[in-house]
Amino acid sequence: MYKPAFINPLLNIFTKHKIIINNIPSKYILVEPGDRIGDFILMLPVINRLTKSGYTIELLSGCPSVKNIAEGLGLFERVIVMHTLYYVGQFARVIATLHKTQYKSILIPIALKDSLSYKILNKIFLKRSFNVGFGIQGIKYDATITPTSEHVLIQNAKLLEPLDLDMHEEDYEFPINNEYITESKIFLLSKGIGDDDFIVIQPTTKGRIKHKDKCWPAEKYVELINMIITNTYTRIILIGSKNEFEYCSRIVTAVKSNRVIVQAGKTNILVTIGILKMSKMFIGNDSGLMHIAAIIKKPMIILWGPTDFRKLGYSSKNQFIVSLGLECSPCEDTKHEKKCKHRLCLEGIDVSDVFVYVKLLLSNML
Repeated sequence: MYKPAFINPLLNIFTKHKIIINNIPSKYILVEPGDRIGDFILMLPVINRLTKSGYTIELLSGCPSVKNIAEGLGLFERVIVMHTLYYVGQFARVIATLHKTQYKSILIPIALKDSLSYKILNKIFLKRSFNVGFGIQGIKYDATITPTSEHVLIQNAKLLEPLDLDMHEEDYEFPINNEYITESKIFLLSKGIGDDDFIVIQPTTKGRIKHKDKCWPAEKYVELINMIITNTYTRIILIGSKNEFEYCSRIVTAVKSNRVIVQAGKTNILVTIGILKMSKMFIGNDSGLMHIAAIIKKPMIILWGPTDFRKLGYSSKNQFIVSLGLECSPCEDTKHEKKCKHRLCLEGIDVSDVFVYVKLLLSNML
């Protein structure tokens, strides 16, 4: 199995896991990557390989941003959004549509172990199509894969084995349409910023409490930004979604420098990705944009706390994992996380240590 270079093999124990299945189905597949951008990006290499192997793919997701990215990539026959929380009528229509469609195969990635759509898809399709998924919560598939401690990219790649496919180096790419690169340049020019003349920072994710818990404190970002603008000539753009605009704006207000601007919420997700691609580096936490930064091979510094960098992180010459390595970390989705009233795993990361990595990456660009 091909393994991308940006997954440090020292962080994982790789094992060969072969599933032998007869009667391989025809090439019409439904993929449910999950309800977050990061889950989609972690399935994108698999999707790239399926597309290059002649498969017709439909995508089902509960995230409108995933839909926007997917349609921008142009890899899918159809992109379906299933939002169960707010749009009950739409949810019912989607279920009816899925029930009528004769999918020959469905791929269920590791991210969906706790997803409502995970259970619904099984109810609808368990006896009607060739299903490939991870053996969690007692649910079995035509091809059941055992979850491991490996990186999620490697685990998801095993979904291809029953189809007799293997990953290639070119599958770990993110093809950005030139239209969005042009829009990104227009946005930058409107702010007086040139290509490769800025650092992007995403200080929070989604604006939700649960996601804030895996983010470095805002005051730490303020201190880091002050260090950067005091010791370098680079500009800084705070990126993210519209839900992150207010949070980012508070940071800019605290910094008080015209070399720092907020982009969060001012452009669509594809233009945001274009801005990320043209930046010097990405600084942030475990997020969907982090996974995009990794797959487009952007230099980056990622601050880790309750989530598991061994399964989700990236480590290469210009991609740094910053973690205190506390005994209680990672703790996401555990009893310890629910009881934790602090975030020492993040709060304890020193700003000056992070700035060392910033200087190192900038020096490598000279």
